[in-house]
Amino acid sequence: MKITGKTKVYGIFGNPVEHSFSPVIQNTAFEKNKYSAVYVPFLVTDLKQAMQGARNMAIQGLSITIPFKISILPLLDEIDPLAQNIGAVNTVVNKNGKMIGYNTDGRGALKALQETEKNLAGKKITMLGCGGAARAIGFTLAQENPESLSILVRPTDCEPGQSLAHEITLKTGVKTL
Repeated sequence: MKITGKTKVYGIFGNPVEHSFSPVIQNTAFEKNKYSAVYVPFLVTDLKQAMQGARNMAIQGLSITIPFKISILPLLDEIDPLAQNIGAVNTVVNKNGKMIGYNTDGRGALKALQETEKNLAGKKITMLGCGGAARAIGFTLAQENPESLSILVRPTDCEPGQSLAHEITLKTGVKTL
């Protein structure tokens, strides 16, 4: 694909970022779909300046990875309600200069579950873990109106597990155990 002045720019902000497979995956998809775009890894040392640069260069979208998923929140113009509940963003979309943050981590898990169980409403769901991905999955699953959501953790993670369960119940009304 030929890069021109009309080529759309997307990227990933992280530190470190050189290990990411996202550029290979995204650029392959752009080329396969004949979409005039490029996806660039950006090693970010100053997130505030990097976001200002993204705005100024009209970067169309960003993946956000460690260590910026939380610290990016105050730099956004708008945050999707699910990402707000999760307290972390992994995707930023530039809509006409307005930077909007989303968290897509839980949607993949939800889609996988829905391949075998189309409707999770009224179901009892059990989830393993209470880390960042589990947090995103828990809040995403809570949107499906299950009867309850049980969070199983290692004995050393009892306090963070209870904290996550309490927060999910508080923010969504879903009964958590």
